[in-house]
Amino acid sequence: LNRSVLFNGVGRALETLVGKPMAQPLKLLGPVDRQIEALVGDIDLTGRDLSSFAADVLKAALVDGVTHVLVDYPNDLTDRQRNAGLSGGDDQGPRPYLVHVPAIDLIGWRLASADGIDGHVDRVRIRETVVESDGEWGERTVEQIRVLSPGAFAVYRRSQSHTRDGDGWQRVAGG
Repeated sequence: LNRSVLFNGVGRALETLVGKPMAQPLKLLGPVDRQIEALVGDIDLTGRDLSSFAADVLKAALVDGVTHVLVDYPNDLTDRQRNAGLSGGDDQGPRPYLVHVPAIDLIGWRLASADGIDGHVDRVRIRETVVESDGEWGERTVEQIRVLSPGAFAVYRRSQSHTRDGDGWQRVAGG
């Protein structure tokens, strides 16, 4: 392979296709509320700005043909935090954020129609992998399924004692 004359044409094409629209940082146009402007610098609560997040989403869309973005909001808030909302300062408190959901992690969705009108998304199931503590020093990854429907959510995790015959999923959170 070290002497191969082949080159990674797909990888090179992807980098070019993603690089062209992302050559300049993304900018919000028009009058923008300062609360929205405050989100742009850390759009996904991991420190990535909107441009970096958008580049990753675009690359996934080009590779898989489709990808998804979920706007999420922390659920474990006190009433005081909920009422405070977006502060727009350095300490923003709880706020909406974006989550990239690659095509492979969107397990399924259900459309519902009202009175024969075209359907709208009624339920979405997303596969997630979370890392949690395991003992004093260890960590373990846990597969979970997040089910979203209008006004509600539920999180299911595979039971430690699941059998081959049973599904072994238990609801661990919801709202």
